Amino acid sequence: MKEKYGVREFLQFVIPSVASMLVFSLYAIIDGIFVAKGVGEYAVAAVNISMPYSNIMFGVSVMLAVGTSTICSILIGRGQLEKARKIATQNTIVVAIIAIILTILAQLFMDQLAYALGASADTKIYVIQYLRIISLFSICYMVSYCFEVLIKADGHPRKGAVIVITCSICNAFLDYLFIFVFKWGIQGAAFATGLAQLSSLTCFFLHFHGKKANIKPLYSKLDLKIYCKIIKLGIPDFLNEMSIGIMVLLYNRALLITTGTIGIVAFTVVSYAHQLIAMLATGVAQGMQPLVSYYYGKENVHNYRGYYRMGLITAFIVCLTSYGICNLFPEQITSLILKKSSPSYLYTITAIRKFTTIYLVLGINLISAAYFTATASAKKAITISLLRGCIFICLSTYIMTNYFGGDSVWYSAFISELSCLVITLALIIKNKHYLDNKVK
Repeated sequence: MKEKYGVREFLQFVIPSVASMLVFSLYAIIDGIFVAKGVGEYAVAAVNISMPYSNIMFGVSVMLAVGTSTICSILIGRGQLEKARKIATQNTIVVAIIAIILTILAQLFMDQLAYALGASADTKIYVIQYLRIISLFSICYMVSYCFEVLIKADGHPRKGAVIVITCSICNAFLDYLFIFVFKWGIQGAAFATGLAQLSSLTCFFLHFHGKKANIKPLYSKLDLKIYCKIIKLGIPDFLNEMSIGIMVLLYNRALLITTGTIGIVAFTVVSYAHQLIAMLATGVAQGMQPLVSYYYGKENVHNYRGYYRMGLITAFIVCLTSYGICNLFPEQITSLILKKSSPSYLYTITAIRKFTTIYLVLGINLISAAYFTATASAKKAITISLLRGCIFICLSTYIMTNYFGGDSVWYSAFISELSCLVITLALIIKNKHYLDNKVK
């Protein structure tokens, strides 16, 4: 990694990272749009209900990938490239083994999985059809995403973005072919996504075995002790990824009680928009991380703290812009998935305006957790991610559903993020040297 501190270097990492995360989130959204137009509302709701399984795959992958990438970036900053290669190679093998185990479990317990995800009588058959195929491609999802994170630490963020974007275009083409031409229904959407992930995995594999790769495969004796550190550093990103799945699960169950199928269909649209926007902010965080870790490894305090401030400003702008777009154009967003004749159409427009208050506070929490991870302050990162991704969202959803009822559940995510923001600011103020340019 060449040292050229400044906004230009920051954008060289952040823009490809944001593009990659944007495209990753578009996989599910593209499936949703094609399924909505080609199969029906119950089928697109099933794709949304299945999302937590994808979040589990991505969550485990991002936990191991970010932990590994952080360690590798620090090692490269210290000039220990060979050690970084060994750790990266070992992690790829471990992720592949975990993916195979997840596939076997999903195939053996498909009915139980569909029920646990919140499938109703109307959507269960679609959920099972979708998951039975998607789970077969778990190894492609997980290893491909692991490589996408690692390629930033390898110093090729732009190439990673090109690979992901190209494969997303492939996914859209296959969606159209399988759903509208071959008439394969929701199973066609699953095949399209799986094959696109397979092509992505192939491209990343070729890169890391090519001449331009720095982190080339280097096999060594299995060292499981390193996973104490990898998992510790990766847990915050795991929790951030899982927070979307947990939110989907909680909202689906809460809305089934308070509003029925109309609310679940509305949340399908809301969750697609939220996943897209959350991934944009996550892209800023993941683009910032290797820079912070690299300069942290070199003990260059000015640079890694400066990139933290750039990350905060960028994420705030992204989230504030997203809030404005969602509130100005909720009809257009809803029309991408639902027809105006749908019983859920008008309700969805209202739901979008209520839910999007979350973007007023989301950015600071995400960027701060990523920064603490990048500087090996795992406890602080875990605290933020655990509170916003699990504890506060569960509490706020329960309170709003059981004590306020009705449409109040749409504000649960905002209340969760706002509560976590108080803790995040307390950590920043208590450790205010993180924002300074001089070591104290």
